[in-house]
Amino acid sequence: MPPPQNKLIRGLLALPILCLAIAASRVMDVKPVLTEAKSMRDAGKLFFGENVDVDIIREFYRLSPGFDGFVAEVNMFFVPGMYGLSQECRKQMVTFITEGMVLLMIWGFESGRSGVVVRFPNLFALLGQLLGIGVLSPLWCFLQYTFSGKQQEVTKTRWTLASFPAVILAFLLPFYGVLFVPDLEMRQKLLFVWQLYPIYLSVALFIFSRLFKDSNDKQRDFTVKKIYIGMASLMGAALWVSNAWFGSGIKETFIPTDIPSTGVVEGRLDFLGFIVQFMRWDGVFSFGSHLLWMAYQFWDLKAEGLLEEGWFKVVGLMLLGVPVVGPGASVGMAWLFRENILVTRGQKVHEKRA
Repeated sequence: MPPPQNKLIRGLLALPILCLAIAASRVMDVKPVLTEAKSMRDAGKLFFGENVDVDIIREFYRLSPGFDGFVAEVNMFFVPGMYGLSQECRKQMVTFITEGMVLLMIWGFESGRSGVVVRFPNLFALLGQLLGIGVLSPLWCFLQYTFSGKQQEVTKTRWTLASFPAVILAFLLPFYGVLFVPDLEMRQKLLFVWQLYPIYLSVALFIFSRLFKDSNDKQRDFTVKKIYIGMASLMGAALWVSNAWFGSGIKETFIPTDIPSTGVVEGRLDFLGFIVQFMRWDGVFSFGSHLLWMAYQFWDLKAEGLLEEGWFKVVGLMLLGVPVVGPGASVGMAWLFRENILVTRGQKVHEKRA
């Protein structure tokens, strides 16, 4: 029995994914600490122990005082990881961002399929900078499953070729600078740059795509995706293993232990504790929604008669990979396996839908 093509039915089936978006918006609500973030920004300085302080940068783009002030306020949420006030938060952030390359490239690749409504994933990512990528990820997964069209279609190869270098340059390197550049003020400047990475990523993709020749060769397109997603997955897995298995541990670094807004110290909401829990929930909702989305994709393949390996086996292996190599690598490898099926067995889909 083929999977349902009616958008309403697919949307109803995907309601559990949408529920994740609703839950994320509640759990990751930043309103309780906005006053604290504004106070930190307006204080003018951050103090770290004896004789160590850094000025808070409140102007960078100089487009308008309100815009720079807003970005500076958002930057305060990254202070615990940026300056090592919480080593666990710092480890979680660098792992989450590195694993996030997988999601960014998948968003870009999927935007080329027919029928999808998220044609401009970088605009979606920009909204994620405002609301939290953990809130936007379930919404993207819901829309992508509901409105996806012919799954066997491929993207233009030049855009595929441009994806990895563009993501490295516009997304990953600026954030690594935020965490590791020795100059403490420069870290804040790089954070201003990184906050608008979806814009720079769009520009980088456009420029790099002009360096490659276009093609509609399915096998070549998949080979490039396999290399790029494989490299991004390997990078994320290396950090996950080093932190989860040879560092502080999975529970101490990645697993939320409380709702962010419930941490109260001496009658006040603990800002540092809030951020630590917020970042962990961000990772849970971001990757959790994509794991669920992949389970739906494999169910569609099973309904088409293309998943010869069995749905429970494939999804079980995907979930087993999460604690072993991390959620980023698990999503990346699952997505590549699905793409391999579409490329090697997808002609049957085309014949059924013709």
